[in-house]
Amino acid sequence: MKKIYSKFTKERDRRFQIETAIYVTENGKKAISKRALLPEGQKHIDNMYQNYQYFKEQGISLLTPCRMEHKAVFFDFVTGDSYYTQILQALEDKDQNRLQFVLEKYKDIFETMYPAQTSFEKTESFVSVFGDIDIPSGMSAVKKLNIDLTFDNLVENGENTIILDYEWIFDFLVPVKFSIYRALFAIALKHKAVLNKLMTEDELFEYFNISKEERKIFAQMNDGFMFYVEGKDYSYSRTLNQYKQEVYYFDEEMKTESSYAQIYLDRGMGYSEENSRMFPILKGQREVELEMTLNPLHMPREIRIDPLNTSVMIRLIYMEADTTEGIRKITIEQTEQNANTCAGNDLVFKSSDPQILLRVLEGEQWTSIRIKYEILFSELKNAEPYLQLCKKREEELKEKIEEQGQLLHASAKRFVELEELLQLYKDKLNYIENTRAYRSLLKQKVEQIHLWDKLKEQDN
Repeated sequence: MKKIYSKFTKERDRRFQIETAIYVTENGKKAISKRALLPEGQKHIDNMYQNYQYFKEQGISLLTPCRMEHKAVFFDFVTGDSYYTQILQALEDKDQNRLQFVLEKYKDIFETMYPAQTSFEKTESFVSVFGDIDIPSGMSAVKKLNIDLTFDNLVENGENTIILDYEWIFDFLVPVKFSIYRALFAIALKHKAVLNKLMTEDELFEYFNISKEERKIFAQMNDGFMFYVEGKDYSYSRTLNQYKQEVYYFDEEMKTESSYAQIYLDRGMGYSEENSRMFPILKGQREVELEMTLNPLHMPREIRIDPLNTSVMIRLIYMEADTTEGIRKITIEQTEQNANTCAGNDLVFKSSDPQILLRVLEGEQWTSIRIKYEILFSELKNAEPYLQLCKKREEELKEKIEEQGQLLHASAKRFVELEELLQLYKDKLNYIENTRAYRSLLKQKVEQIHLWDKLKEQDN
């Protein structure tokens, strides 16, 4: 097998540091492997395989098939349409029925995997992972809960739903709603603006019977879990809150929505949150400058830049890439985007998911990508006066082009007429030159000149 991709998670505690790699077999099929980077991490790898075997023995076939080989766990490479993609499409289309359909399918996953639930009981194992948190009595809980059942971790392959990753499954009781909370929290954080048009954040959690008090409890559990994974003073919620604090909301509709830009890397497997980086848009910020370091040994095929997480109008200042051959300037014409170019470098993104795509040519090696732009308007209702001005300029330019086109057409017509007239004169001249009268006259002229020369000689 040939390794075509590799990622190391060294920011974790030594017990959880792993390499995730993608291989291509001799017959062209792909496989994903996870292996421990350190000896103390082998138990974590073994647990993944054991959890797969556990659910398989229970007759549950939702987990991606895997096998153990050379102390690494190998997973089938699964493709398909993720629940996350389906939710984004529903939000884009403002299709509430479609959104609820996906949410109902998500509920079914838990009913299939965990049909028998019991009341939560706190254990030492629970406290060691999530912290000593007070959980209300009677809250439904299960053992072997996969707390990473996020929407992007669920993929439909044909008629089957597949769980791609099951790295975090625990043998002790964990509240079922905690896993649901993590999935809802992620989608609400990033897409609250468009989500609110179909379902508010509170309504989303209420749809799964998760109260505000329970959300506070699960947020504390999330902090405890990330501290457990990182093995240092780290908080998932605090990291996400960096995108909430001191954020500039461009209009009234965005008062509760975090603003950020994002760069995605596609290394042949499509775009994912894992291979991306967020850049918060701070309060009062108009100019935005993004820069991301790239690894020339693992070059992406394509780079996607989302200038803002809502509809927006921007003015591009510059875009460039550092390559092993020098700096490459990138123009709007060299990109693909879901925007309308209004005037010059002003781009209007009517979509709530604005995107600029950069293709990396085969053989090119980039070391970093930079883009700088100015945010003119977000939520394009505020851009109407500017759009009207652009429309007026466009109409004026169109009129000038038509006027110049008419002048050019008239000039071209006159040129053809003159060319035809010139050809007519040439034809007449050729005709005259070929007549007997012309040749006789020409002969007489020659003889006269010859006679004149003789007379001059005699005078001398």
